Amino acid sequence: MTFDVAFLGGASEVGASCIAVRFGDSWLVVDAGVRMSGAAEERLPDFSALDGAHVAAIVITHAHADHIGALPILHQRFPSAPIYTTAASIRLMTIMLADAIAVMEKRAAEELELPLYDSAAVEQMLRRLTPLAVDDRHAIPEIPGLVISLRLAGHIAGAVSVGLEHPEGRVVISGDISVAPQRTIQGAQPPLVTQPDLLILESTYGGRAHAPRHMEEQRLAAEVAAAIQRGGHVLIPAFALGRAQEVILILQEAQRQRAIPHFTVWVDGLVRRVCAAYSTIPTFLSPAVRQRVVRGQPVFFTDTIHMVEPSQRKGILQGQPACIIASSGMLTGGPSRWYAERLLTRPEATVALTGYQDEEAPGRALQQVAAGQRNAVVLGEQTVTVAAKVMTYYLSGHADQAELVGFAQQIRPRMVALVHGDGGARGGLAAALRASGMSVVLPPTGNVLHVPTTRRAVAQPVTHALPAHTRQAAPTTAEALAVALWEEEGRPVEPVVVEARAVARRWYGAEGTPEEIQAVVAVLATAPQRFQPISALAGFYRLLPPAALRQSAPVETPRVEAGSLILARVNGTTVAPWFCTHVAGGVISGVGPSRAPAHQLVGVRDVLAWVGHWDVPAGAPDDAQQRVIDDWLLQSRTQRSHVSARAVAAVMDPAQSYELDTLVATVGQPVDDLAWRLHIARLVVANPRMFAMMPAARPLQDARWSVRLATRWEDAREEDAAQPRPDTHAIQQRIDWHLRGASDLYRRSIDSETGDVTLRFRFPLTAETRYGAQLAALRAELPVRVAINAETDLTALLNIIQLHLRPIVTIKGVPTVVQGARRVTVVCQGEPSAEALAAALTAITARTGFAVEVVPVAAPVIVPGGVPQPAPAKAKHQLVVGTPAVDRCERSVARAITQEVLAEAVLQIDLDHTNGFVIVRFPLPHADIQRHAEQLAEVVRRTGWAVRVRPHAQHTALEAAARAALPAGAELVLPLSVYTQRQLVEARYRGHLDAAAVQAAQEAFAQATGWLLLLRPVDVGAAEQGDAAAA
Repeated sequence: MTFDVAFLGGASEVGASCIAVRFGDSWLVVDAGVRMSGAAEERLPDFSALDGAHVAAIVITHAHADHIGALPILHQRFPSAPIYTTAASIRLMTIMLADAIAVMEKRAAEELELPLYDSAAVEQMLRRLTPLAVDDRHAIPEIPGLVISLRLAGHIAGAVSVGLEHPEGRVVISGDISVAPQRTIQGAQPPLVTQPDLLILESTYGGRAHAPRHMEEQRLAAEVAAAIQRGGHVLIPAFALGRAQEVILILQEAQRQRAIPHFTVWVDGLVRRVCAAYSTIPTFLSPAVRQRVVRGQPVFFTDTIHMVEPSQRKGILQGQPACIIASSGMLTGGPSRWYAERLLTRPEATVALTGYQDEEAPGRALQQVAAGQRNAVVLGEQTVTVAAKVMTYYLSGHADQAELVGFAQQIRPRMVALVHGDGGARGGLAAALRASGMSVVLPPTGNVLHVPTTRRAVAQPVTHALPAHTRQAAPTTAEALAVALWEEEGRPVEPVVVEARAVARRWYGAEGTPEEIQAVVAVLATAPQRFQPISALAGFYRLLPPAALRQSAPVETPRVEAGSLILARVNGTTVAPWFCTHVAGGVISGVGPSRAPAHQLVGVRDVLAWVGHWDVPAGAPDDAQQRVIDDWLLQSRTQRSHVSARAVAAVMDPAQSYELDTLVATVGQPVDDLAWRLHIARLVVANPRMFAMMPAARPLQDARWSVRLATRWEDAREEDAAQPRPDTHAIQQRIDWHLRGASDLYRRSIDSETGDVTLRFRFPLTAETRYGAQLAALRAELPVRVAINAETDLTALLNIIQLHLRPIVTIKGVPTVVQGARRVTVVCQGEPSAEALAAALTAITARTGFAVEVVPVAAPVIVPGGVPQPAPAKAKHQLVVGTPAVDRCERSVARAITQEVLAEAVLQIDLDHTNGFVIVRFPLPHADIQRHAEQLAEVVRRTGWAVRVRPHAQHTALEAAARAALPAGAELVLPLSVYTQRQLVEARYRGHLDAAAVQAAQEAFAQATGWLLLLRPVDVGAAEQGDAAAA
């Protein structure tokens, strides 16, 4: 008996991971990734091998692009197949695929490369995602008899290894694994399936041994600090998911322990959204990080570690030396490439590489620079000569050879197939595994392996992946939904993060339809006090525990005992709320605010006031109780602005004594609300000149206390209760709630000492007008100062101008912004109606607060009979030399010969091995293809491969050609306007050119580049002179 395993991608390479396993007539596909370089048609797994097959289900190991990048395409081919993975991977996939769409759209605009898929395809795919719990065995209905088990694999948050058990065979697919624990996640767990017929094992670093991780972390922190002290910026390109978070915590911990000085760390790119997503998946994180998430403490960002907005980037490079952590990790795109283009030429700068570098990635070229093999790298369309220092650190999220051998030995497979590695890594690991007595195969990509097996019993599943519908009707109230979810979560004390899509799935018992999901979202929106939206992550909410959990439980005779909430003097000086967990021998142990030491001991003599009795669910952790106490303290700060000590005294009868219940009721507040009881008790204790307090004589037997007005209370100055440092997390929640619809709000800063809030709106000049009611409500609730930063987001301002003016005029160049005068000058071409222009300018001013001045563009200098005409639209690969031969040489040989023949003439070399084309990029392709015709013909002759030349010219080369074409009397004004499809450059100049000089410049430019040149003078006077000369 055999079963089949098809290696559709990622077997003999790193990238495009995709494995298909057939049991009977059904196929299960594990992962569907993309290759990280090459043309679009080269980046996908070979899905054609599944033509005509019945793909019943899909399983995803983790959310990296080389494992999920082609998933929407696979879903389009098999739309009925459900997609199983962990809840953490579902949340991270949403972010990663949204970024992939943005990258593809950018490539489509810049390189005319068709996107692999669009947002609609991703949305359809996301509806088929189904979470599976780790550590359990699950039966899926799509393949009868199959049991799936997932175990955490390390690597990144949510990554798993997959165990498959079926009467026809047993398979373990390791996915990407990291045996050693990292700062954000635990190490890999052994699979539940032992002695499988086949172990498919990754081999990324199968040929090497890692350096001790703690030593690499210390080396990274020390050398980053040293580079900054030398006066240079440090760029750390990092994978947005996994590696960036590790690097942030390494530097954060080194600064906290004072191993390195405090300096600013900027975090840019997709890293920001991934960091925000980590707060929604605490159960998949390491214990230390999980505790900070649950307590509402910041995990990644501190006083020295900040997020970057695109408008800040230039200022960061012009400012004080700092460290910049940005995606992508291989410098293939994103902000890291933008920073690298500007920092690599600086001798004082440092670039620190911390992750895997693909053979064709700019990061690998940088490593070759560091090794002395070259002195320049190609970034996009630019060749950059490297003067900066380049360092490599081994902080891998993959296991090394010894760890991989140990992983395999734990489960004792009958056969091991090595994937996800190059030839050297797979060969080295294969030798080590064979030395330990294992049978090893090295399947090439595209191979189908027939695995022999013997029939064995399959372990019984403990869960079913798709339970039957348990609640047919839509939820009618948010309270019913909240109570059901709270019970399912185990009655937690602290808030729980939930996703609308997952809430719908749990309510209906199966995947909800779009209409059912929208119904759930509508219900959630009706109860923001129970479901607080998370602004950084659309569709996510914080589920707060029921209000009854925070009420004082009724007691016959109050006394200090386990479950009592008291005000106590801690360490002899500080007065703080205290929850009693154990009372014995006159000593009270318990839990206070989060900033107080845990398990502090308090004596009976230190008890100042009994506040109430709190029924905490059994097993609730101390940090959850501290989180609730912190929230009560923040509410107390808020309530003081409404009910102060003087306000309490004003409603008291001087001849009467009050117990706490009576006093709270006299103030007009609910007697059983612990937050109000705590607030009133704190006011009484903090103001002894206003209130004469009669404490309980024997609090362990009878904790009742009373208070009356002091004799001269009118003359007393009100004292505020001693306040701990403000709970920034709770303040953040209130900002998110009150300003949840403020699309212009992009950053909030909270002072850790005072709690004062600074809000950054994209258009602060109009923020008070647009959001006046929300800001007023926020300021009324928060007892801290709420201010608005006055700096306008210039990128957003220019986008609004484009939005309103582009439909009626053509904007030329970049608008000039004068912030102090609140004015923008825009050079435009076109003749809009006065009404349309006035409406557009009014709309811009109303939205941004800036006045816009429109200036008509000067007329172009036109040579009679020589008006540049638009070139016809061209395909992406239009310049072809030769025809692919049947007996062409190997890919590596073709690349080597091309590099040898063309040397430094080309910017980039890619290979289309399917069709037999060498794809090259020249600075000026339409001219360079003629200049290097002999060399291109030699490449075709020696390799048997045809050559395609990308038609996209390098902008810097066009700029240099334009400067050279202009005569001495004219000065080129940047930037140029480049129209690739028309092969046209529009340039402005200062000076005086007659018609003959213009025509001569155009001819020289065409000869140098193969493009047309359209010249426009900067000032109108020059244009008139040019027209006269041309006539």
